[in-house]
Amino acid sequence: VGLIEAEGFCSRDAGGNLTGFNVETARLLCQRMGASCRLEVMSLTDVISGVSEGRVQIGFGNLLKSPEREQVMLFSHPYWRSSSIFIGAPALADLALPAQLAGKRVAVQTGSRQHAWAKAQRHGAQVVEVAHADGVMAALINGDADLGLLPMVVALNYLKSEQGKRFDFIGSPTDSDGLGGSVHIVVSKDRPDLLSGLDKVLDASVRDGSLHALSRRFLPFDVY
Repeated sequence: VGLIEAEGFCSRDAGGNLTGFNVETARLLCQRMGASCRLEVMSLTDVISGVSEGRVQIGFGNLLKSPEREQVMLFSHPYWRSSSIFIGAPALADLALPAQLAGKRVAVQTGSRQHAWAKAQRHGAQVVEVAHADGVMAALINGDADLGLLPMVVALNYLKSEQGKRFDFIGSPTDSDGLGGSVHIVVSKDRPDLLSGLDKVLDASVRDGSLHALSRRFLPFDVY
């Protein structure tokens, strides 16, 4: 089982043990399937390539479904829903978004859902395009942007960092207008049998509240 490292989802505790929402979800689902699973932390690129090439059977990469990805891997039933959020200096905490974006410089990663939203919505903001997600935080730190628009998971990671302590969430998370979507576990395409078993225990874990309890334990925001 491949997992990407992300605050609240997959990290190590003081004793060096893996913990987090995705870690405990993987353990719960493997246990309920009666499967012996080995958890391994990987980059997002390695999770995607590992699953698509069959070297990794299950991947937790907080992935949204896309036609390109569906060609090389299988997707589980949804197990939480992603969202996006603005970040910026605490002085902007009372800004009404997106109504008061006019005249603000908003940093977004080129090619991302947030980039597409910022370019299409035309709220009067100046879109600051950066090549990577790290560039959003850099633009805020360097004073090249007033706000950054990021996936909630990425924003949470940045705000937990030393540099990110200067900033805060501005407004509330949103998944409207393409700024979010259903998140899936991915499975090797040559293991439809594994996907079937995974979906069965996943659905049961949603119905009995087990996954909701895990999200409340590890995440400071509602994923449902």
